[in-house]
Amino acid sequence: MRFFIALVLTVSFSTSTFAKDEKKEFVVNDPGGRDTVRFVLDAPFEVINGVTNTVKGKFSFDKAKFSANFTVPVSSLKTGIAKRDEHLQNDKWLNAAKNPTIELTIKDAAVSENLWKNSEVTTEVDGEFKVHGVTKKEKVKLTFRHFPADETTAKRLPGNLVRVKADFQLSLPDYGIAQSDSKAKELIGLKVGKVAAITADLMASDQSKL
Repeated sequence: MRFFIALVLTVSFSTSTFAKDEKKEFVVNDPGGRDTVRFVLDAPFEVINGVTNTVKGKFSFDKAKFSANFTVPVSSLKTGIAKRDEHLQNDKWLNAAKNPTIELTIKDAAVSENLWKNSEVTTEVDGEFKVHGVTKKEKVKLTFRHFPADETTAKRLPGNLVRVKADFQLSLPDYGIAQSDSKAKELIGLKVGKVAAITADLMASDQSKL
């Protein structure tokens, strides 16, 4: 009996120590397309709601710090109107032919070690965005929740999981979007919101591959 108790304590301690102290990598690449990035462009004349379920990336956790890199294909952005989606991708707007992806990079940002105690933790970090060929730093609010592998998580993805929710805003003029064409530029602020409010809801797995 004493041996059994000691074994349980040893396994529990080892698992906890590994989760906190070892470098861990979690990949976002859901074959079921359940990861979601949404954006809202709220202008006086109308609101444009957009979404994509095509997100790939990776989080690297090292004790109380993490780094990340994610990409979204511009061609995957959908607003519910096919003609508007074509305009979004043309050279007057996001120019998907020349700049096919939107990219977010985060380097050595702090995160509470409570994450590995299966608690929801929130942090605000500086993210480097590359949009429309322009790279700028923006504030990103991130919420993490760790889910150790079990029967429930296996129904979503294999391995240990981390759910990541993100909120941030991007100014279209800051990234040169719709600034080179006078007619498109006139739409910014009237029919197309000047600022995109963006939310992401992602599930990352330590068993997924890019």
